[in-house]
Order: sequence, then C-alpha cells, then structure tokens
Amino acid sequence: VAAVSEPGARVIVLEERVDVPIPGASHVLLPAEPEGLRTDVVGGALRQLPDVLALGASRGDTALEALWCVRRSGPRLLVVVEADDAVSALERAVRVRRDTPHAFIGALAQRLVRRTCLDCARPFVPNAAQVRALGASVDAVASAGFRHGRGCSHCQETGYAGRIGLFELVVLDEDGDACLRRGEGLAAVRRSALRSGAMTLLEDGLVKAARGLTTIEELLRVAPRSVPPRPLTELERLAEQEC
Repeated sequence: VAAVSEPGARVIVLEERVDVPIPGASHVLLPAEPEGLRTDVVGGALRQLPDVLALGASRGDTALEALWCVRRSGPRLLVVVEADDAVSALERAVRVRRDTPHAFIGALAQRLVRRTCLDCARPFVPNAAQVRALGASVDAVASAGFRHGRGCSHCQETGYAGRIGLFELVVLDEDGDACLRRGEGLAAVRRSALRSGAMTLLEDGLVKAARGLTTIEELLRVAPRSVPPRPLTELERLAEQEC
C-alpha cells in the first residue's frame, strides 16, 4: 500500500485487525463475519474521497462483488485474494464480474520460504529425482550454485535462518486482458503473461535457489508447479531485467 501511494495521498485500509500499521493511512476495522464487508461500509469509505482503498482480505466473492462500485468511483483498489498464484487471482476476480477485466492493472502473488543459513551453507548438487520433481531437466539447471545449510549454532542446527519471498508479478497487457474478456481460462492467461516476461513463483524460487538463497526442498514444499520452469539461463536474464 505504501509503495503505490503518492506523498499526501488519502489511503483507507479495510481489515479485520491491524497487523501492520501504515503511516498516514486510515484503518477501518471490519466485523469478523463474512458479511462484514457491505456496500454501506464501502460507501462510507468512498465518502472520504480516498486516493487508495485497500482490503486486507478478499472475504469471499461477496466482498469482491461489493467492491466493484469502487471501480466507478476513481480510487485505486488493492485487494488480497486467496489463490494459488497471480494468474489464478485475476481469474477469480474476473469470474465474479465478467464485464470488468479491463479494470485490472495486474496481480502480485507471494510465498515465503526459509532462507539458507549463510554461516553453514555449502555447495550442493541435487539428484535427478529432485530436479525432475521441479519439472526441470538436469541440463537446464547445470549452471546453478545450489547450497545447503549443514546446521550450526547460528541456525539451531536447522540449516535455515530467516525467510525470503518468492514473487510472481503479472501485469496485464492487451493480450492478457483479451484472454480474460473471452474467458479463455488460466492456461491462456498464463501463456500470455509468460510471453510478456512474467516469472512464475516456481521460476522466481528456482533463480533464488540457484543463487544459494534457499533450497530445492523449500520450493517443492511451497511453490505451485502448474507449469514446468524455463531453462535457468533464460530465467536469470528475466530476473536481471526486473532489477
């Protein structure tokens, strides 16, 4: 929310509880019941003329339906949606109202994985079964610098210390928008996103594992494997472009 809000912007956040206070934002607490987000609640927020309106959790399709009135009122809308990945989140939101795909800028998915302990990390060569489980080939990850933590006093013998994020950012272009409008399904929207330079959660994780930041085991535990990852050399190039 803070990243997309310009200095001096009026920001309103609707959520059940305030986990992380955002400086300068007005937090509106919602009832815990699924029907807690009603049109009158959204209307009350809109009467304050916000520049950014954020919903801390999607609270079901009813909540998404109630929020479509925001699209016609001007403020930028940020919504947390429970979904496997960014493409699934877009598809779910559009499923509620098929006439609104053009209202979306995009979606960002995230997963947390454990970070390899830097104090005890050692080079690691995965076996063929582990690589196949990722949907990759041994040749595709030949240039990787995988590392494993052996366990030490710093990480309490776990091999991990802290966490890092895996991210999948899908920014809708004309092709992706058209796929959503036509209801072509997740596969078509995902192909469009990948052609436009997006990386899946698994691919972002593979790049980070190849740099020794996390492990293959963490990727297998957390990252969706809906499509096989592209070769690591191509993913490294895409990652450099995003920086």
